[in-house]
Amino acid sequence: MAGEVEGRETKDERRKTKDERRKTKDEGRKIVDVTRKYLFVRPNHFPDFPIGANTFPKGTYMMYRSCQLVLQKQINERNGTTTSKEGQMMQTKLKKKKMNRFLIVSVLLLIGRLYDATTTYLYTPDLLNESNVLVSFCGIGWISIAAIQIIFIVGLIYLYYFYLFRFRAIRYPKKDASLKEHISYIFFGNRTSFEKMFYRIPKNRNAFFAYIGYVTSMTLLSVSYIVGTSTVFLLTSESYRLVYNKGIPYMLYGIMVILAICFSVRFFKNTYNEQTGYII
Repeated sequence: MAGEVEGRETKDERRKTKDERRKTKDEGRKIVDVTRKYLFVRPNHFPDFPIGANTFPKGTYMMYRSCQLVLQKQINERNGTTTSKEGQMMQTKLKKKKMNRFLIVSVLLLIGRLYDATTTYLYTPDLLNESNVLVSFCGIGWISIAAIQIIFIVGLIYLYYFYLFRFRAIRYPKKDASLKEHISYIFFGNRTSFEKMFYRIPKNRNAFFAYIGYVTSMTLLSVSYIVGTSTVFLLTSESYRLVYNKGIPYMLYGIMVILAICFSVRFFKNTYNEQTGYII
């Protein structure tokens, strides 16, 4: 009888041990899921909860800590704060690449605006034939145009710098999120507000400024050389001058809109690929 009782007690203890292990695994999975979801929402910050080992069920605190360390390591490698030599070398190369890109785009943008302004001055010094909206509707002169252009270009270059070096798109907490959901999430913080981007200013100002910096810079860079070349043809080709007044200005505005749409799609795809590539 005593042996049977001892056997039953042993079986009960084993069952309790198994149940405790299952609970521990379940709690550990929940903790891992919570930390991952938090990371998806705030990729540049990891929660530093004021908690100790006693806050967690038995055996789960170390699981949480190990998960925290792994996630923190990936955050550090992404943000350039890693202590590993390989990670530092990769981040240094990435920063150099971004800086070269920033310098090239900035210089080309400045040259493009000078190219456009110079050809415009040679073609119409009195601005009577200028199709720019500010000139045709507001009647401003060269001094006002120069001041506006300088302020606009300086601000645009800063926004492009912000896009390259300061902007981090918040991550949608779902691995298989669509591009449409990603756009809605980085602008409005949810997956159902995609249509609002066409008539509302996004809640996420950082994403909005980065979007303006990238799309406007690349669009203006392309349009400056296209319009400048068009003005050169006006100066050198009589046949082009005859065709120009039959709809070329509207075609140039259409090209500008198409370029803005293309660069917008590229911006969202770049941020989407960057985020979906950062998955544990």
